[in-house]
Amino acid sequence: MDIDDLVIDVAVGQTAASIRDLELGRDAGTLDEVPSGGGPAGTFGSQARVVTLRNVRLGAWAVTAATFSLSDLHLRVLPGTHECY
Repeated sequence: MDIDDLVIDVAVGQTAASIRDLELGRDAGTLDEVPSGGGPAGTFGSQARVVTLRNVRLGAWAVTAATFSLSDLHLRVLPGTHECY
């Protein structure tokens, strides 16, 4: 999967990650790596130029991106409440 300009509002997560040019703990209202990707002023934020994630498990409030490239995607939608991992 390749994703450009990814923004994640995450509550909890677990992954193996490789991160380049990380800015951690920056005011979310000042984030500028992704166009219109900043968060509410005065809240915790972080950004990076390049992120590689493997074995991702996220409890996210929202995920947006300019481009998602998904090869070999399989998707199933079930009624009710189900964990996605």
